[in-house]
Amino acid sequence: MALANKTRGGCSDGVVYVLMGGDGELNEGQAWEASMTAVKYGLDNLVAIVSLNGYQLDGPASSIKPINYARVFEAIGWNILYGNGHDYEDIIRLITKARGTRGRPTVIFLSTVRGGRGGIKNLENTSKQTLNPPPSRNSQ
Repeated sequence: MALANKTRGGCSDGVVYVLMGGDGELNEGQAWEASMTAVKYGLDNLVAIVSLNGYQLDGPASSIKPINYARVFEAIGWNILYGNGHDYEDIIRLITKARGTRGRPTVIFLSTVRGGRGGIKNLENTSKQTLNPPPSRNSQ
């Protein structure tokens, strides 16, 4: 969408926002193909917003695929920004800053707490939200 908007002269201020889960979703090849294409065409009308909470579907990202995605995005030519995913004012500030970047896409990495800020303390940063949670003591 960002490429079509850029090449076909769509909305002059048309920015495409992509929301991603960085701890698992960025392991997919399609994400990297699209990321490299965005750099090739200088898609400064593209902003990726990545939530980093340290967990993938099956557990901690650090034990599944420990990758520093910011370094990879930086290496292929993206503008990198960091913020707090639970602070709406910070998010708006970062989006505004991203829109001022010219000649390349921007990725905003937001630190988040898995299951956090929703009032469910017993789920925050636990494996209770995984596809294959560990067996409970009662079932052993």
